[in-house]
Amino acid sequence: MSQALWKPAAVCVCLVWEHEWQVLVIRRADALSEHPGQCGLPGGRPDPQDRSLWETARRETFEEVGVWLTDAQCQGALEPVVVRGSGYEIVPWIALCESRPECVLNAAEVASAHWISQTHLAASRRQTESGWVYKCPDGTIWGATARILHQLELWEGWIRS
Repeated sequence: MSQALWKPAAVCVCLVWEHEWQVLVIRRADALSEHPGQCGLPGGRPDPQDRSLWETARRETFEEVGVWLTDAQCQGALEPVVVRGSGYEIVPWIALCESRPECVLNAAEVASAHWISQTHLAASRRQTESGWVYKCPDGTIWGATARILHQLELWEGWIRS
């Protein structure tokens, strides 16, 4: 599949500083048609009214976990991640929260949400033949989300903590 044929998508890497970085991870609802039950980050496909993939990530975060993000919270994007199986190219956007926002889950899309610490991610990370994996309270983070989290661990703002 050529790069021009990848379907666009965006996720939000929501971070809050509480003595160390915490990142918001969700478990997708089991009834979803794509990636059901998987651990991931809030996000999805663009809607026609989205003017950018940042707006997609921001809108999807609000729809899925009830957290509204402002443009001022956006720290930019990490490198896009391709999901060959479903044909998506996902742009991960970093958003900094001043304090841990209350999550109000959309049960049709999200089964659970957890803030996972920088220490926990580092301690649970391992590399397998198929790539990076991390542990979270609801299972294993693998695939595109694990590749995004690995990028996050190399992000300048994450390291400076």
